[in-house]
Amino acid sequence: MKNDSKEEGVFALPQDVKKRMMDEKLHELSEYHRRNCPPYERLCRGMGEDMPFLPAGVFKEMELKSVSDEEVVKVITSSGTSGQKTSRICLDGETASLQQQALCRITGDFLGSRRRPMLIIDSPDVLRDRRGFSARGAGILGFAMLASSRCYALDRDMKPDLEQIDGFLKEHEKEDLLIFGFTYIVWKHFCMELKRQGKYVDLSRGYLIHGGGWKAMSRQAVSKEVFARELKQVCGIRHISDYYGMAEQTGSIFMECEYGHLHASCYSDVWTLRPEDFSRCGPGEPGILALSALLPKSYPGHRILTEDEGCILGWDNCPCGRKGVYFNVKGRLPGAEIRGCSDTAAAGENRQDTDAPALLAGTSAPDKTPGKSFEPKRMDFLSELSGRICKDPAARNYPEVYGFGFWCRRSNLEFMKKEGRRGKGLVFHIAPGNMPVMFAYSWAVSFLAGNGNLVRLPGKEAPETDLLCRYLEELFEKPEYRDLKESNGFVRYGHWDRQTAAYSEMSNVRILWGGDETIRRIQKITLKKAVEDIVFPDKYSIGVISPAYLSKLNKDEFSQMVHRFYNDTYSADQNACSSPKFIFWLEDCLEEGQLEAVKQRWWQELAFLAESYGMPARAAVLKYQKLCMAYLEHRGLEPVQRWKNLLYVTECRELPEHLWELDGLCGMFFQKSIGDPEEIFPWLEEKIQTVTVVGTDPGILERKIRRAGVPGVDRVVEAGQALLFDPVWDRKDLREILSEVDL
Repeated sequence: MKNDSKEEGVFALPQDVKKRMMDEKLHELSEYHRRNCPPYERLCRGMGEDMPFLPAGVFKEMELKSVSDEEVVKVITSSGTSGQKTSRICLDGETASLQQQALCRITGDFLGSRRRPMLIIDSPDVLRDRRGFSARGAGILGFAMLASSRCYALDRDMKPDLEQIDGFLKEHEKEDLLIFGFTYIVWKHFCMELKRQGKYVDLSRGYLIHGGGWKAMSRQAVSKEVFARELKQVCGIRHISDYYGMAEQTGSIFMECEYGHLHASCYSDVWTLRPEDFSRCGPGEPGILALSALLPKSYPGHRILTEDEGCILGWDNCPCGRKGVYFNVKGRLPGAEIRGCSDTAAAGENRQDTDAPALLAGTSAPDKTPGKSFEPKRMDFLSELSGRICKDPAARNYPEVYGFGFWCRRSNLEFMKKEGRRGKGLVFHIAPGNMPVMFAYSWAVSFLAGNGNLVRLPGKEAPETDLLCRYLEELFEKPEYRDLKESNGFVRYGHWDRQTAAYSEMSNVRILWGGDETIRRIQKITLKKAVEDIVFPDKYSIGVISPAYLSKLNKDEFSQMVHRFYNDTYSADQNACSSPKFIFWLEDCLEEGQLEAVKQRWWQELAFLAESYGMPARAAVLKYQKLCMAYLEHRGLEPVQRWKNLLYVTECRELPEHLWELDGLCGMFFQKSIGDPEEIFPWLEEKIQTVTVVGTDPGILERKIRRAGVPGVDRVVEAGQALLFDPVWDRKDLREILSEVDL
């Protein structure tokens, strides 16, 4: 693909001229990918767009390419810490060549066209498999195209190889140098190591280009100014440029000019988008970074939605004289996975340091002596906890916290009571990471059953979790409850298998909540003794709604029913295993026009309620990614209806083999009309947990389901009750399996 502005330089086009050129070429690329990549064609039709942005995370979930397997010459994998999926980017010879040419021309604008001796601040071990390697390796090889000769500055132990560096500098003592590395590696393994050893390496003739993210650096309070100052002290480097780029758009990097601004070349462009509707932000307004590139021909990566936050500063008027858009990157969206070669390297090294357990309430070594189930002191403790929560105005800001407080009220505890039993000892709870209050229910039932408890809280901090732990610690400090404190602990740490093993070996029972893969990984950890596991894996829930029933409701009754459904879904970000994601509409002998009118009214009212639902940028990207994955992976889906990013609804002509293949969150639903409730029975597999009904008697439907002998469905409930926790969960009575008969 030739670039019209080649003779003028890669930063010479004014933004209006460049935009016309980019639009034309991007549409050509989109047409090419629609013809040659069937999943991408389904996505475009489903979105109703000629060239929708593709979330970068999609490349972690599936391999997308617009060329045959035989044409693929190399596969780039994105950076990722252990446990994270990595992107796979398939390159043919043409795309690889275009990327190399673009990289050379972009960096040439800063360095000049003459090749320089290159000092690579990394270990040669990064490059092993030349056909399939990481973005870190791809970055090294890409920049190595600018070099007249190359030298690796670090040995296999990631320490400065001073003998190698000295020989390289003597060989090129009168030449200007290119120095390349990833930010954290340059800082930790080169700069700080030289400083520790008291060594000085003269790189004053060098131009350092570095990239890969600043998240790890900011955690250590290392600013760009500190980075530059320390490097100057240990090696005399004066010329430093950061760059921003992605494995999904290798080659079309954004270089930092002498004024600290990132610039889009004639090969690329950048937008910033608002999370609530993906509308374009204005200059100076932070938003989600979305990137366009003209280079990807072997895969549909020409329009990428990132998980980074940035801000467009202007166009055509940077003091450096370069034309086009210039911007800055503020960092990863809150809650996004660590990406970038620099940041993932840091995450891998610091895993044990950052994952050290933090005690939020109780004790870190709970007493495992069992007590009597539902003994008065335990009932009093939870009843007092209920009062604290329900009287605290702060709890009303978090419906899930307030809901737990209401669940702990004395009358409900009396209703759940089972006497004549005692606990089993110490129970280790591993709570689901996507439900910040679920740990409290798991703990409370085990606590009532008479057990000591050690609760691993979700690794990511959440205000709901911290607030509940504050209430617990305040009660534990009361003299009458000090003995209960000594048998209960609430800790937070990341995915540290050694700590999980240590806590498991302290325990008699483990309760494991979470995704199937997470549970499998935990159960593979080698333990010195046997532990009883109670497992609550991934589940999927559906809804059955009667339009005929809804059509008979007055305006207030209709709105109230929609509000109940809203609470079942949005209040838990649709992440709860009991929140419905697929909706079956009963045709109820209604004419098609009547049926569609009721459905549309339902979704319109839900969208209205969703206006009060805060849509964080990270959630907007994840939700959009799930929508894209549905169209990329499945046929038989009608174009999506979208109410901004607050609500997505997709009609299904055909259903997949398993309903749970159509996943969603934060207000994303799939739907299909059926003539009779019994038509859902073939889809009620073991993984189906809750059926939420509107206008249908839940008792009658549950009896029909049981008579049909389907393997799935643990409960059938009315709208508004999907999230209510019961000690009998997934057909397991926790009061019994967490206790034994008290002889």
